[in-house]
Amino acid sequence: PNVCNYSLLSVNLRNGDDVKQVLHEVMQTHSSDSEPLANTTHAAPTFILSELVISYLSARETNDLLHVCRTVCDQSPNSIFAGLEPFAPTTTDTSEVNTATATDSDGRVATPIINVLDGYVNAYCHKFEAKLSRGYATTLGPNANDPPSTTATPASLQSFQPLGATCAEIDSRLVQAGFHTSHTHHLGLALRGCPIATPELFDEHAAFLLHVQSYFVTCGFAANADVVLERLLCPSSFPKDVAPRLNLQRKHILTVIEPRDDGAIRSLFECTYRHQTQEFTAVRKMVKAALRKDLSTSESTIGVRYRQNGGCFLVAIQQQQREVLGFVGFQRCCQADTAEIVRLVVDENHRRRGIGMELLDIAACAAQRRGYTKLRATTIDKLEGARALYQRLGYKEIETADIGSSLMLHTFEKAIA
Repeated sequence: PNVCNYSLLSVNLRNGDDVKQVLHEVMQTHSSDSEPLANTTHAAPTFILSELVISYLSARETNDLLHVCRTVCDQSPNSIFAGLEPFAPTTTDTSEVNTATATDSDGRVATPIINVLDGYVNAYCHKFEAKLSRGYATTLGPNANDPPSTTATPASLQSFQPLGATCAEIDSRLVQAGFHTSHTHHLGLALRGCPIATPELFDEHAAFLLHVQSYFVTCGFAANADVVLERLLCPSSFPKDVAPRLNLQRKHILTVIEPRDDGAIRSLFECTYRHQTQEFTAVRKMVKAALRKDLSTSESTIGVRYRQNGGCFLVAIQQQQREVLGFVGFQRCCQADTAEIVRLVVDENHRRRGIGMELLDIAACAAQRRGYTKLRATTIDKLEGARALYQRLGYKEIETADIGSSLMLHTFEKAIA
């Protein structure tokens, strides 16, 4: 049977070397490898959880601790760092919250306006700071002039410095610490899969909603993390209407594109049409237009651009190595009820494994959820495999056009309602 080992550590979090040494000793107890941590690759995933811990450290101490945690995660496949911590105050001075304050009938400046959530977070953090100050005072003993019984400075003992005031700021802190990716949401959003029944919104319910939004949940992933793990632990980071599909036999996943996949998408697209671009002028123009427009990364990401056009861009990714095996996109067509299938590509080294069929199927499901009732696709006669695939999936050819260079463009359509 699978056994999970948990360790309760006693460690000075303000000392990065101490943290690293303790984690190293714990991991050594579950491994026969006696090499140093930096040279050891552990098979068992490690889950590092910070619950109301990091907020009590200074900014420098937090950065050191995050760096150590990232180093540990790098050594164990599918290891992550997770944090449940409070947001930082949006501002330390409420007079800075709204510079365009209103005036009353006498021309006097009114009280600065601050939204309820920001006000709650600020007050909540001040309560923490007051508690820390009281705790520090009790450690001084009967004589207030006695130094604290620790090597830390009074300033660090009283520090209350959460990771950030916004999700984007917290993600940036983790990425700067070396994590490959980070997903952060306020606790209320992270709990949306566990709704709380509130037939009437009493004061205590409103207070609870404010309270959970004062906290955030963050997950930092190392470069070797499984893409499935990210989507299982951080579902709020991905569109709800396109549920990831895992092919256990082939060990790949079909999911929505992420910005880090943009470069691989462009490279695979160019590589797929390299022979046709040399032979046919029409194909060469099509490839250049695609890389300049919908597959461009100059002003936006590919995924954002397709969402803005009423569609979605989907990828098939190898589960472990995160290799892009294929992709497809769909977007709004000239008719409001029709989505256009575009950029269907499968790596030539992974064809005849059903990936193209899987991509078209998940695209059809996503299009249907967006309200489309028909799908339309085009391909050239030289791509016989694509034509055969559309016909096999029930697409009907509705039009053929000569596009020059001795090429015919075939248009297919399929009802999905």
